[in-house]
Amino acid sequence: SELPMPLSGAKGFTEEELKRYIQGDPDLKAKIPGDASTWSVKEVGDGNINFVFIVEGGEGRGMVVKQALPYVRCIGESWPLTADRAMFETTALVDGHEMCPDHVPQVYKFDKKVSAIFMEYLAPPNIILRYGLIDGVVYLHLADCMSTFLAATLFKSSLFALPSAEYRKKLAFYADNSPMCELTEQVIFTDPYGDAFHNRHNSPYLDADVADLRRGAAAK
Repeated sequence: SELPMPLSGAKGFTEEELKRYIQGDPDLKAKIPGDASTWSVKEVGDGNINFVFIVEGGEGRGMVVKQALPYVRCIGESWPLTADRAMFETTALVDGHEMCPDHVPQVYKFDKKVSAIFMEYLAPPNIILRYGLIDGVVYLHLADCMSTFLAATLFKSSLFALPSAEYRKKLAFYADNSPMCELTEQVIFTDPYGDAFHNRHNSPYLDADVADLRRGAAAK
């Protein structure tokens, strides 16, 4: 379905636009109990790149909507980034769910027009794993879940499981996602070790540490 009122320029969903969009799609609307006027919408994205919304109705049921605008979120429009990344992420999630449904959320819909993924919501007490690890939570089944996920997805996406033609086709498809690879290479593996425009540190107190890091061949 199409958004009743198109998004202007490169702006993302507002709460009301998102509600109207979901209302206009019977399959999506069926995932959230209650009338749209009672739904809560929260933008919870804590990353640098995308916007993430939780749309929740009654009984704690709802969905997650991830929207990829054509720029890096934490910088703004001065750092363009293709919105096609949402299409690649959707394909990876769909493939992952087919290979390991117990550990990959289900995708309900992808709309390229608004670069948005509508997917399964894991309600509280589920939290982002990183938060729990920072708080010192010990997850007794983490190793088992992670190893199951890795074994299933790595094997089933490999030449051991796929016909060679299908494997090459998938490899060629994901190779087109080079902007995201380049972004990771730049901000994770390159910029921290040099004088990049968006680097920040508490100067002059950390100047010596920063200089050591930038000179450190072992760190690089």
